[in-house]
Amino acid sequence: MPALSLLDRLAELTDPRDRRGRQYPLVPRLALALVAIPAGNTSVAAIAPFGRLRRHRLGHALGFRNGHMPCANTFTNLFAVLDADHLDRVIGDGLGDRHADGWDHIALDGQVLRGSRDGETPGVHLLAAYAP
Repeated sequence: MPALSLLDRLAELTDPRDRRGRQYPLVPRLALALVAIPAGNTSVAAIAPFGRLRRHRLGHALGFRNGHMPCANTFTNLFAVLDADHLDRVIGDGLGDRHADGWDHIALDGQVLRGSRDGETPGVHLLAAYAP
């Protein structure tokens, strides 16, 4: 059986939103975030404009109807109710499918978010891993 695509894996997630008022499907919204974040758009305020600037080329490929892209509040509301642990497992499984025989090496990048340190409280640390 061939490996599932990441979009197929994202479809395994249950949509936590109320059925009424769902303007944008779950999988394209998550896929847009997964495309925007590695491009440096790490906040909802940056993900939404990233999608809107590329709506004609990217919108159809990700599954948005008519090229309409969600705003930042739409992402905020989704991320507030989404099961982050389940999403993390789904993304990890999707990446694992792509490298079923293992990785030769993994590139790591770490940083501390600017402005996140507050007095004695250490700053927020981010770690990214990439398997080329």
